[in-house]
Amino acid sequence: MKPLSSLLAVASALLVPGASVLPGQERARELVLPPAPPPRAEVVGTPIVEKGNSSLPWAPTAEDVSSLFDSYAPGTGGPLLPDLLAPPESRVNEGPAETRQLPEHLQRTGLAWHMNPYAARRTAALEGRFLLIMFGGWDWSERCSALAWEVFSSEEFGQLAERDLVLCVLDFPQKLSDAHDNLVRFKEFYRVKGLPYALLLDPSGDPFLRKGGYLPGKARSYFDMIDGAVLEEKEARLGRRQQLALRGYREWHGKHGHSLFGRLVEEGTEDLAGRAIILDEYGYRHAIDPLNLGDRDRKLLPHLLEVIGEGK
Repeated sequence: MKPLSSLLAVASALLVPGASVLPGQERARELVLPPAPPPRAEVVGTPIVEKGNSSLPWAPTAEDVSSLFDSYAPGTGGPLLPDLLAPPESRVNEGPAETRQLPEHLQRTGLAWHMNPYAARRTAALEGRFLLIMFGGWDWSERCSALAWEVFSSEEFGQLAERDLVLCVLDFPQKLSDAHDNLVRFKEFYRVKGLPYALLLDPSGDPFLRKGGYLPGKARSYFDMIDGAVLEEKEARLGRRQQLALRGYREWHGKHGHSLFGRLVEEGTEDLAGRAIILDEYGYRHAIDPLNLGDRDRKLLPHLLEVIGEGK
């Protein structure tokens, strides 16, 4: 991946008629913009940025959001997640496998993109990262192609994604009437106007940033907007966690390097016997094997389970 400034310099020269010589031209020839699609009528969303709980014109319930994302699910029951603290090689991904082809312009970014929002949301909840859903027409929209090339292919965005984001793409045909019903549901639920359209959500599905449209050549401002929103939400999450700590939430540390912020609610029964059920800050339950806890938390667990049992 290249820095944003490098990508923009090359993109600008390639877009300006008569600009045939570039500094470091031999290297620049390797960086080509996606081919321009044939002329078409394209509806582009008005560039807007909205943050906080007011980002939606109504207040969806947790059931609304779960129903929406579960439209892509293979028939699972309840928000119970695998053991986050287990070794990565033994962790089972219960989400459906990706079977569709990722659009070519997004393949070129070298990033891991989900095409199934159900699986993407589960990953975000499991890993405590934010979910970026990109609505677009990635094979026919010039603005979507420019966004993929100028922003998503940059080194800075790659680092941000690796650190804080789970990426999901919803790929729309040029005619909305040809779109799958599930795509239309997402578009209508989040009141998406035009393409491309970006949604940043916390793992519960609540959006904290919405951005419609993209102007080619404005990669820096677009990246700074996403990066700033993520930083602001991380600071807000820290404040929420301080409040939740007063209600029994804490950081649970695993011996394999992961951690989970949540509250111990009960000991598992039946199929989950012997596991600790921990409720995280977004309302997901995690079935944790005590053997995957760090030494201190594993020794503390029986005492906390005893306290919970006495309180029932």
